[in-house]
Amino acid sequence: MKFKTKYIIMAIIIVVALAIDLISKHLFSDISYTKIIPYIIAFQTNGGNTGAAFGIFSKSTTFLIILSIIIVVAMLFADFSLKIKTKTYTIGFGLILAGALGNFIDRIALGYVRDFIMFDFWKSFPIFNFADCCIVIGAVLVCVHFIFLSKADKNGTN
Repeated sequence: MKFKTKYIIMAIIIVVALAIDLISKHLFSDISYTKIIPYIIAFQTNGGNTGAAFGIFSKSTTFLIILSIIIVVAMLFADFSLKIKTKTYTIGFGLILAGALGNFIDRIALGYVRDFIMFDFWKSFPIFNFADCCIVIGAVLVCVHFIFLSKADKNGTN
């Protein structure tokens, strides 16, 4: 994959995933408990998450905004330095940035992140949103790249 193509694909992923995140938060963040797929997925508003995953750093919005900026800038610097070109990495990196941006926008605009997706079979698991899904899936893809595909990328075969 060419350098320019990589960033076009990444930009498309970011725009589409960010749009899905913001639209879904707008549509579903004020919903009472509703089963979407019975016994699997339900939507329920949690009143807004002022922390990060699993409620860590609760009521630390300013800290999380600053931390998000630092992490995204470091990731962008690393990306430009490493010049990785696999599709797996590109998609994963784009999803991570989209998710981070979606939650960043909520923190800046609202002071909290709108979460509404829950596992109906695991009610004690924290409520989350589409941006969180993007970050997790993106991180898995980036890990897959580094564990399984980075050697092929260095040889220019992937």
